[in-house]
Amino acid sequence: MMKVIPKARLGSLFGMMQAISNTALGLSMAAAGFLLEGVSARDLSLLIGVVYICLTGVYAWLFFRLNLVKEKKNLLKMVAG
Repeated sequence: MMKVIPKARLGSLFGMMQAISNTALGLSMAAAGFLLEGVSARDLSLLIGVVYICLTGVYAWLFFRLNLVKEKKNLLKMVAG
């Protein structure tokens, strides 16, 4: 990202990414608090663990479909051109 995005926009981009990240963290904490009212902590942690494993599987599947050599060449063409 640092090579593709102009330096004048980097601060805005990273600030926006932090704002989104912090908002998502706050929403997930609030949701966990509400869910703990009706679900035991052990069951909730099991559910979260299963969701993390599933998301990791999806991420791994997407990563293995990616051709890193081709993508690097495309990125270098974008930066140079």
